Amino acid sequence: MDLEHLRYFKVVAETQHITRSAELLHISQPSLSKIIGNVEDFVGTRLFTREKSKIYLNEDGRLFLERLTRFFSTLDQAKEEILQDFALETGLLRVSSSVSSGILIDYFSRLYRRFPGIRMIQNTESEPSIQQKLLLGSIDLGITSMPLSKSSPQVCSTLLLRDKMMALVPLNHPLAEREHLSIQDLNGERIVTGNSGISLREQIAKVIQETGVELNIVVESSSPDMIGVILSEGECLGLIPASAHYRMHLSTGHRRAPLYHRVLPIEGDYFTRDYYLSYLDGQQISEIATLVKQELPAWFRGFSADDTAL
Repeated sequence: MDLEHLRYFKVVAETQHITRSAELLHISQPSLSKIIGNVEDFVGTRLFTREKSKIYLNEDGRLFLERLTRFFSTLDQAKEEILQDFALETGLLRVSSSVSSGILIDYFSRLYRRFPGIRMIQNTESEPSIQQKLLLGSIDLGITSMPLSKSSPQVCSTLLLRDKMMALVPLNHPLAEREHLSIQDLNGERIVTGNSGISLREQIAKVIQETGVELNIVVESSSPDMIGVILSEGECLGLIPASAHYRMHLSTGHRRAPLYHRVLPIEGDYFTRDYYLSYLDGQQISEIATLVKQELPAWFRGFSADDTAL
């Protein structure tokens, strides 16, 4: 049954006049009469009582009109909600991330201040889960430490940032007097780092294999509070992203390290933390999700290695 024909029936049922309804609908009277007959065939019973040139809703017709009115009301409401979900000012943004980052927190908080009417669903999930949700269309964007396009050709991935890791050294540590560190300087040191996924673990294994340096990771956590507590004891070195150091610089206006620590660059590219933006090729997403997809690369470029050399 054509949905438009059901709307025609509703007009006739409300006016109970074929000629007037045909004029309102800009359709010929014979065509409209045929459509009404088709609707009755679809329902399986007569919906009107016809007397010469007059037409009246019967009891079945009144029941069908009542249910049909509810149906169209629900349909129109759903359409309006969908349009709101796709609009820039009131749209729905669904993002999942496998990497924690203050850069993302800063961006999304600013985004919400710009568009307070949007609805945002942000989750932290594993990369396989993000990949599956992208393929199912249940999220708009994924932010991960590796390109999801490698294992899913339907997914597009863009490198947002290759974030070099820096050493957080207690002031009472012998290495604190240095201006920079080599990978050999980390040999045997007790190290605390954030949990940035399998990528960092692979890099650590590669460093051990290629250089023979023993990297003693004693704490690996996704909790900044836990990392802060361990580092405050002053017995371990920390590995932090250069972007985190840059954010501290932006927030304080000067080159500041956490209390009782120095932040020192590590020579070479042994440790990096990558951020990739992934999305499903050809997926229809909201205007706000489209804006985020366009803005994130430029936002992350503001925290590139060149800018973080403080």
